[in-house]
Amino acid sequence: MSEESANAMRVKFDVKEGVFKGKELEGKLDIKVNVDAVTDKPKDKPKPSLFTWEMFLLALIVALATNHASGDPAGIKHYQKIQRIPQEQAL
Repeated sequence: MSEESANAMRVKFDVKEGVFKGKELEGKLDIKVNVDAVTDKPKDKPKPSLFTWEMFLLALIVALATNHASGDPAGIKHYQKIQRIPQEQAL
């Protein structure tokens, strides 16, 4: 097997447009590539993680501020129990 035929690929196809319209062509496809230069591909920078500790602190501060602004619906603050006056002393 010669070097020329080792690199060639046999093709067979029907032509739908152009000068050979309606005919069947058969032949070999030989593609040669001339390399001019080889360079290293630049390395991609690593993507920062989406949930860093700074983001966690920011989310915590926003959650606490929202809870405080809305009147503490999460029950984070510990309130003192209301002292009730015994019924006997009220009369």
